[in-house]
Amino acid sequence: MAEEIDAGIDKQKILAEIGAGAPLPGAAGTAFPPPQARAAPAADLPQAASPPPRPSSPGRLARHRRQIAAMVMVSVSLLWFGVGLATRGWAPFAVGGAFLGLAILVGVGTLLREFP
Repeated sequence: MAEEIDAGIDKQKILAEIGAGAPLPGAAGTAFPPPQARAAPAADLPQAASPPPRPSSPGRLARHRRQIAAMVMVSVSLLWFGVGLATRGWAPFAVGGAFLGLAILVGVGTLLREFP
């Protein structure tokens, strides 16, 4: 099938046309632009006085990421519990219970970090 597509194309002619494009800089017959004046070395330049970088404080979402994760996990567990009720199967209840258990662990871990 590929032979049918390429039947009327002269590949050598196409490659020659591609190669005959604009000459590359530095190729034979082309001149480089004249060198420009060099800038002064960095050691000779005066140092700019800049204040040291401030340590950035975490944003509002970054400070509460564990609480957000726990709320998302509780929402997912409620969703799985709903699927379990709708299908009357035990597997969605188990998945929902796992998410709820992990959400409780995240919440307890957050409380233990904040109030040692």
